Amino acid sequence: MYFADELSRKFRTRRRAFSLSSVLVALASFFILGVINPDRDAELGLPEFGLLIAVVAIIYVLKRIFWRCPACGSALQMGGLTVFDLKRSDKVRCPGCGCLLYTSDAAD
Repeated sequence: MYFADELSRKFRTRRRAFSLSSVLVALASFFILGVINPDRDAELGLPEFGLLIAVVAIIYVLKRIFWRCPACGSALQMGGLTVFDLKRSDKVRCPGCGCLLYTSDAAD
């Protein structure tokens, strides 16, 4: 049981790091967008489009780094955006080793 608790703790740490870093990247992109476009016109030009591509690429790289199984290192699935996906988002099963990872302290 200690092994499963340790894996869940590592998974919670990685999930928290991914969430925080994604939010920081998004906030930094809004700041950069304000610096690039100080007159706040609504046109989407090449610098804004390049910033959008850079943010998507950075978040994808962060996902590839942090969103991995702590037991075997294989990539985990992110899930969807429906209400049902959010309700079961506290448990993730690794497709590589089958390990069930919990994000809450109370494991069912």
